[in-house]
Amino acid sequence: MTTIAVQTRTVTVGVDTHEDTHVVLVRMGTDQRTRDYVARRTTQGMSRPEIIRCLKRYVAREVYAALTHPGT
Repeated sequence: MTTIAVQTRTVTVGVDTHEDTHVVLVRMGTDQRTRDYVARRTTQGMSRPEIIRCLKRYVAREVYAALTHPGT
């Protein structure tokens, strides 16, 4: 099996990433959908930091949708 290293970059402009990470970590411990997602990604071979990075993006999409389309 060949392993390919992937370099990821995080661009942060005026955002406190500790708050982002805290939201994701709380969801990982309390939200069943998130727990299922983490279990699925872990069996696919993703590392915990990779899973957290993906969850941050998912949370950002959820928040954006809630802000732009309230009540749906």
